[in-house]
Amino acid sequence: MQEAVLIIDNRKEQALKNKRTLESAGISVYLASDLTVAEMMLSEIEPDLVLISDGISEKTAIAKIREHCNSIRPVLVVLSKSSHMQDRIDALNFGADDFMSEPIASSEFLARIQAHLRRHFETETDSVTGLANQRISFKYLKRVINSDKIWAAMLIGINNFDQYKEIYGELAAEK
Repeated sequence: MQEAVLIIDNRKEQALKNKRTLESAGISVYLASDLTVAEMMLSEIEPDLVLISDGISEKTAIAKIREHCNSIRPVLVVLSKSSHMQDRIDALNFGADDFMSEPIASSEFLARIQAHLRRHFETETDSVTGLANQRISFKYLKRVINSDKIWAAMLIGINNFDQYKEIYGELAAEK
């Protein structure tokens, strides 16, 4: 499944640099130059991660993202020129999951974003089957439907599985 990242940054050059870095790893990237545009994109693409630059009010952005993302909250990362400890603490207390100070090497930036995306996907994966759970499956299906790609979907379910567990036990059900 291809991850989606929304970058909210009013600095055009920096936003494009970050976009190229992430796209080089096969990540879909969407750009928003302000919070109004970002709000419209949140419900449309349901990103896995939102990168907020310090040109945008972090507290307001995080509150708006939480307001628009009810089912699965994306990972929130603040990217700032500030290296002050209080700015880091404030961003994390507002609800950010990470704070990165600029300048940051492209390789570290990419590695940290990929780590967040990996953990995000792991939390939305069924521990028994190793497959994406229903919420994230529907989110990815919505992305595919809204794209211009050719796609197909198949839903497989097991009826009366609880009865099978009762008869044959947990071990058999897990296998």
